[in-house]
Amino acid sequence: MRMRRGDLTQLGFVLVLTVCAACAPAAALPSATPPPTVTPAPGLGVPVIGAAWTVTLLDVRAESRLGDYAPKADYAFLVVELKFEALTTGEAIVLATDMVTLLDPDDRRLTADGTQQGSDGRWCIGCLAYDAFPAGQTVTKAYVFVVPQTALHADYRLQFQDEPVIPFTLP
Repeated sequence: MRMRRGDLTQLGFVLVLTVCAACAPAAALPSATPPPTVTPAPGLGVPVIGAAWTVTLLDVRAESRLGDYAPKADYAFLVVELKFEALTTGEAIVLATDMVTLLDPDDRRLTADGTQQGSDGRWCIGCLAYDAFPAGQTVTKAYVFVVPQTALHADYRLQFQDEPVIPFTLP
């Protein structure tokens, strides 16, 4: 059987395609492992899970007056609302104002200057307040810090006991 010139050209083209296809990298197959989970950075609304507590910064705001209290001139109240959940069982949850600290941009540690007390939400400023709650209960508390008005919008970090810090800036 005799091949014509056109047949030889077609046969050569098919051979080149076959060799190229064999040498080409295989198409990427889907990975059997899922992509890594991205953990959101700590901040407003993001729960921070520590050794003994889960702490969530729910709200941050500046106030010029809280009930009967007003800060001295050129200062403001910086109010932070936190949600606490104890990871241990069987023990009562005890929260005190000296357990919550604020780290300012210069790494100075400020202890909370007060908190809301009682079911009526009255403020206790300048006092060391303790609250106890049954184990397993989720607790929401507001704490207040007295800061210079010029530093209200600084980058702060909030810390409860030895748990991880929560960075924030007043919105």
